[in-house]
Order: sequence, then structure tokens, then C-alpha cells
Amino acid sequence: MNNESTFRYARVQTGLRLPAALLVLAAMNACSGNADADRSDDTTTLRAVAAAQVPVAPRKCNDCGTVSAIETLKVKGDASGAGAVTGALVGGVIGHQIGGGRGNDVATAAGVIGGAITGHQIERRINGEEYYRVSVAMEAGDSRTLDIAALNGISVGSKVRVVGQDLQLL
Repeated sequence: MNNESTFRYARVQTGLRLPAALLVLAAMNACSGNADADRSDDTTTLRAVAAAQVPVAPRKCNDCGTVSAIETLKVKGDASGAGAVTGALVGGVIGHQIGGGRGNDVATAAGVIGGAITGHQIERRINGEEYYRVSVAMEAGDSRTLDIAALNGISVGSKVRVVGQDLQLL
């Protein structure tokens, strides 16, 4: 060999010192000790390393999601008529205090009618039921909106599962 080819070979060797050293260490490790026992351990180790490196995609739950909004709503209840009667009495008394003569009669009648309507609406509101409209951003990408009677610890940002027309906190 001439000096020039030796010099090129040396330059190549210099650039590969670290990988070459690792290769030498790996070869020394493979040759040392009981070959069958080491091979078994290496295979187990390689399987464990390979299993640890393979990312496992999380299973999608088509019924699971995150609560994105909660709206409190109230539906008016039934009225028994007691509110209307009470309202008519109160309205009649108040209307009777206004004016005199024929104006007093008109004010009393207006108070009775206005009181009955107001009393009826107040009774319906008192007997009404509160419920919650909950919007859920599903893991599958869509969204669902459900009306539920009670939140049971559910708040915006909670992870939930949709079960029929109800929500289950995860």
C-alpha cells in the first residue's frame, strides 16, 4: 500500500470510531459467557424493548366524551287553580283601592282578572321542574346534547359516557 491509500483508510477509520467501538462491544458481549443462556436473555430483552417501543393506540369509546356546555332550563309545571284564586283575591283587593264609583268597579274587575292570570303563572313557575341541557364533545368527533334531571357531579370538562338518554361520570 502506498501512503496515500493508507491515509484515506485512516481518515475513514477516524470518522467511524464511535460506531466501530459500539460494534466491537456488541460482538464481545455476544461472544462472552454461555451462548445459549445469553441468546435466550437477549431475545427476551429484545421482545421487551420492542413491546415498550411500539405505541399502542388507545381504544376509542364511541359513547365517551367531554362535557363542553351545561345550560340550566326550567319547564313550567301544572297549576291546580289555587294560584289563580289567590291572585284574583289579592288583585281584587288592590283594584278596589283605586278610584271611586264606577271607576272603582272597573279597577276592582281589572285587579281580579290581572291577579288571577298572575297567580296562575306564579303557581306554574313554582311547580315547574328544573333540568339541564348538557352538550358533550364525543371522542369519535361528533357532539351530542342531552336533557338530564340531575348533574350528579358532572361539570364542564368532565369525562362522561352516554348511556341511553343519561350521562355516566367516568
